[in-house]
Amino acid sequence: MNEKPDFRTRLVADLFQGDWSQGPAAAASREAAAWVRRRRARQRFLLSAGAAAGMAAVLLLALAHPEGKPSRAPVAPRRTPAYQVISDEELLADVSDRPLLALREPGGASRIVVLDGENR
Repeated sequence: MNEKPDFRTRLVADLFQGDWSQGPAAAASREAAAWVRRRRARQRFLLSAGAAAGMAAVLLLALAHPEGKPSRAPVAPRRTPAYQVISDEELLADVSDRPLLALREPGGASRIVVLDGENR
């Protein structure tokens, strides 16, 4: 009986032929391997350069604010308002029996003045 040719046997024989170690195929494989080594070296360099730049940025931020938190501008003290808004019930309870004078300001606002000498 005839056996079918085994292509794996031929492949192994071609693989160990002298062209793979000395011929144009060997030169192409050496060139491809050198290209991969250069690419990996470039990737490692860019990764380490990026990490160094990130650490430098963190260091600069830490040195810019030595206490660890950003400084804030001092808050100005609050001024008390010149007037106070109260309800009608509070006004009536406050002035109970005292005489009042309601004045209309030139801008259209009203002003209430207590007439018994005490000005609140």
